[in-house]
Amino acid sequence: QQKNERKAVGMQMKITYFKIRKAVAIIFAIAIAVCCAHHSSFQSVAATAMKNTAVQNTVQMPQVYPCGFPVGIYMETEGVMVVTTAQIPTNMETLSSPCEGSLKQGDYITSINGNPVNSKEELVSSVEACAGQPLTLHIVREQESFDISVLPIQDTSGTYRLGVWVKDDVQGIGTLTYISEDGHFGALGHPINDSDTGKRVSVRKGGLYESQIQMIIRGKNGTPGSFCGIICYDTSTFLGNIYENTSCGIYGNVSALMKEKLVRSALMQTAHKEEVVCGKAFLRCAVNGEPQDYEVEIIKTQPGSTGGFQICVTDKVLLEKTGGIIQGMSGSPLIQNGKMIGAVTHVFVNDPTKGYAIYAEDMLNH
Repeated sequence: QQKNERKAVGMQMKITYFKIRKAVAIIFAIAIAVCCAHHSSFQSVAATAMKNTAVQNTVQMPQVYPCGFPVGIYMETEGVMVVTTAQIPTNMETLSSPCEGSLKQGDYITSINGNPVNSKEELVSSVEACAGQPLTLHIVREQESFDISVLPIQDTSGTYRLGVWVKDDVQGIGTLTYISEDGHFGALGHPINDSDTGKRVSVRKGGLYESQIQMIIRGKNGTPGSFCGIICYDTSTFLGNIYENTSCGIYGNVSALMKEKLVRSALMQTAHKEEVVCGKAFLRCAVNGEPQDYEVEIIKTQPGSTGGFQICVTDKVLLEKTGGIIQGMSGSPLIQNGKMIGAVTHVFVNDPTKGYAIYAEDMLNH
């Protein structure tokens, strides 16, 4: 069986998850998730699944505003995320790691001695003020939550440290997929995973902002292309609140500014999974500044599975501009027979003309 490595092509960022305090920031496109897949990993539909699908077909799918333009994304984590533990040099000329064995990569520290911790600064302040006393850290680890007791250690400067590297926010550029009639949005089509841990980021709050693509790096076999753009973090460019980071993408509510932009858009019917067929379709993205539709071919569908479907870019203009699917396109809506059928999620690293997509039905039923 031939393996095809695929790479998430949504919000892009490196491990520089620091809070941007300037109004404008340059974000370079780096993938946030890498996963491998066999072509055969999507199995045929079981009889029971077909029976359930037939029932679902009687349910009317909603209308949405398909988007396809880039947005700046900023999210603050639920607590602070542990990247790794570290050893602390002490005045005793020894190395000490107070949290080794107690904290794991991907843990969230949500409070210290009962006081909420929502930023790196709050964590550092609480530890430095411990006066040599043990601290009770509340930890969230996947589906579990518990308390641990940790005794901070003084470093060579006499400052109390935990010996742990943490982060408290993520940022990057992604593509807005759709906005519903009641002002809710869906974007990316896949979760935002931490680049260090590979785990889905637990979001406390976040926002969408206007962004502009400044440069496009074309994709080629073995090397995915990418968008490079500018994000303007300002109240005048705020487009909406992010409240969820799920396996099907990020979700939230749009701002008044975003609702004003919808006046120029038209509602479109969304499709059931079984309405998606192999053949001609269109990918909507904004590689030239404004969203345009580019021709693609749907080459494989699996409506009864938990996976999505596969596409191949055939539009000569898009191939010339990007080489196919590139990082930053994730969330670009796909349209067939006048209906929004899904969104781009991944690119085949060894063939950037091809990629994976999520069904619109799955995004809407997340």
